[in-house]
Amino acid sequence: MTSYEEALAVWRNGADANLRQENGWLALVGLLWLQVGDNTIGRGGDNKVVLGDVEERWGKVVWAGEEIVFWPESGAGVLVDGEEVEQVVLRADVQGNPTHVGRGGIDMILIQRGERYGLRVWDNGRALRQTFTGRVWFDVDEMYCVEAEFVRPERPRTAIVPNALGDEVVETMAGQLRFKIKGQALTLWALPGAENSLFIIFKDKTSGQDSYAGGRYLSVPAPEKGKTVIDFNKAYSPPCVFTPYATCSFAPPENHLPIRIEAGEKYQRLTFDE
Repeated sequence: MTSYEEALAVWRNGADANLRQENGWLALVGLLWLQVGDNTIGRGGDNKVVLGDVEERWGKVVWAGEEIVFWPESGAGVLVDGEEVEQVVLRADVQGNPTHVGRGGIDMILIQRGERYGLRVWDNGRALRQTFTGRVWFDVDEMYCVEAEFVRPERPRTAIVPNALGDEVVETMAGQLRFKIKGQALTLWALPGAENSLFIIFKDKTSGQDSYAGGRYLSVPAPEKGKTVIDFNKAYSPPCVFTPYATCSFAPPENHLPIRIEAGEKYQRLTFDE
């Protein structure tokens, strides 16, 4: 392999390791939406929030006004951020440091999506964490690693980004990336990314055929002197491919490319074991 291919193989192995990690996407087994008022949690069908292989009753989550409070069941041995408590106001994921509630390999947090609140549940004993053989990729092609010009909009630019919940979220774009593939001029709009990067959600003519129908994700380095590099060999599928309980964002209309991008991750249909 060339040095580029070797570096890319390391990156792809890391992408698979992230999927398999504790509380990773392969461990996600539930997304349970809450109702205003009391939401009892446990194994039995009389609970409003039904978990799998857990005690008959873990406790209850009470949604009252602007607070969502967890009350553990006495003797259930459920821990909140690793400690036993009598009650706790749950921090949601949008606050950046959500409260973790769990016992053994089962863990859950509160998530907020618009005006909805739900419990995201992981089972770290899930068999798929061990049996997953890895993502499937197009062959490496350095033609799809291209230099791009980054152009900031003169005025704030927004785009409507659809998601797996059926919402259409208005997002503010960081700027536009302009580049060429096979001599064809193309553009993509980028969102602000993590750790000094840009984040792209795009579709192309492989979407719904060789790659995931909702599009693929791609992180690119923050521009320097108005330039960056887009490496489509690192394009990857959103987590909806690996669990039915993700709330993925999909490509906005502005980011539907008119060509086939035969690079990055291919789509593979998984059989879920829930």
